[in-house]
Amino acid sequence: KSPKARELAANATQVLASNLIRRGVLCDEERPCRAELLRTCPICDTTRFKADATPSNCLFAAAMASVIESSSEHNIQNLPPLCAQICVNEKARDQIWLADVSKGKDARDQQATACRVIHLHGLAAWYYSRSNVQPFAAKDNLNLIVKKGLLNVTLREWLGSAAVKYLPTSAPIATKSLRRCAVVGSGHTLRCGSQWGPVIDSRGGFDAVFRVNKVQFAPWTRSDYLCRSGVRTDFVVNAFGGENDKNEDGLTLPARFTVRALGALGGAAIAKSPLDFLHQNLAVKRYKASRLSRCSDYRDYMAYDNFIAFSPQRRGDYVKSNCIRKFNDRYPKSEWPSIYVPSKLAASRVLGSGSGSTALAIALTMCHSVDLFGFGVFKGKKNFDFRYLHYYQEKPYFSQKQGGGAQVFNSEIRNHIYDAFGIANYIWY
Repeated sequence: KSPKARELAANATQVLASNLIRRGVLCDEERPCRAELLRTCPICDTTRFKADATPSNCLFAAAMASVIESSSEHNIQNLPPLCAQICVNEKARDQIWLADVSKGKDARDQQATACRVIHLHGLAAWYYSRSNVQPFAAKDNLNLIVKKGLLNVTLREWLGSAAVKYLPTSAPIATKSLRRCAVVGSGHTLRCGSQWGPVIDSRGGFDAVFRVNKVQFAPWTRSDYLCRSGVRTDFVVNAFGGENDKNEDGLTLPARFTVRALGALGGAAIAKSPLDFLHQNLAVKRYKASRLSRCSDYRDYMAYDNFIAFSPQRRGDYVKSNCIRKFNDRYPKSEWPSIYVPSKLAASRVLGSGSGSTALAIALTMCHSVDLFGFGVFKGKKNFDFRYLHYYQEKPYFSQKQGGGAQVFNSEIRNHIYDAFGIANYIWY
């Protein structure tokens, strides 16, 4: 409520507008953005929307409601309302939905306006809550109460018995235990911008590097874009392939690359959901089994007379035991990737969609400072020629049948909001 707080918020709002103009995607020098601090906040019915799927006049409003519901912190519950409004070019608003790959046009696109109201008190409450959220689920907090739809359930019930057995005994990493982290998305800014690879890979610069999407682990991607995106990986979201299109060992080709690359890099996979967590653990289990099944020790042992004299049962046991021993020597347990599932609150994206937004939300629970690489919408040379483009793609996706641009629109604004208000450093240049 203090004049100083409003002054700081007003200054950050103007920085937000100027950065959007400088980036030149949603507005530019000819069609500038407008930003202002509002006298009052519009009323939002937060019960109708998820925290990461709010309408244009309620950005971070649902986040405030969810934080209050899950926190007993008195200072969070009594934050005074404070809102800002950012308005971009209407042409951008009309065209940006073409940039998304989700199927079926989002109904919110029909209602989208060129202006977005930012509930700064909701953003502040959500960011403050990052310091009190355990990043990953573990067996020692299975009685923690979380939301599943409209119901309050325990973490054990949310995960399911099949997934619980794969959890670590205790939390592998503490909240806000890392100083500075990099979150590396798959956006085109890594292709068109500066060569950030050496900076990202530097051990002296970052305590941890988060990546997203399995394609980043394909050998051709890692070699072709080494200087732009680097290879260092401490955590990765959406690392494995789906349950379809499996090969003979039960894994997709990208999933096998991921297992090998993560093992070599010493990184850990982060599942996006309890079901994803279960599938990823089963994928690694299948991969181990497939490597064992192709063990060549059998032909080596066949040459020994005493082995020939074994009964078929004992012969099989002998082969299996020696294969396992040599397999473990070649692939020690420390080289297999760990797989974690984030606590439900840690994975709360608040605004935006996709694996990059999930990785960012989790990183903010673990790190005091976060730098974003490879985020943002692609805009072609023509005016407002938006496309969905990864840095490893020669040609962008484009189809008028694809939709869901409300979240792409919000993600682009979200990156600049976080930068202007000191939550994360958005590096798109």
